[in-house]
Amino acid sequence: MWPAIADAIEQFLFTTSHPPTPLNAEERKRHEYIDCQLIELIRTEVLPYASKLPSDFNKRIIDVLNRGSISTLDANDVLASLKLHSTAAAACPL
Repeated sequence: MWPAIADAIEQFLFTTSHPPTPLNAEERKRHEYIDCQLIELIRTEVLPYASKLPSDFNKRIIDVLNRGSISTLDANDVLASLKLHSTAAAACPL
């Protein structure tokens, strides 16, 4: 079960699927906000219980979180702004 949960988190944060049309700035913000909500959920509801979870799962989750989900720019980013991504990253610190 734990590997499946880690897979789901990783696939959600680092999806390889792309929308048929590029996301506009508002849609991109909404996606980043949802990423932040998932990261906050992990921070508050999973990490406090790390000592009771399998060590492989803990390592995998930390590796996924360390990769960051909004630290890369979309090639179709209409804003093309690292500042926006940095601001969003700061809004959901781990």
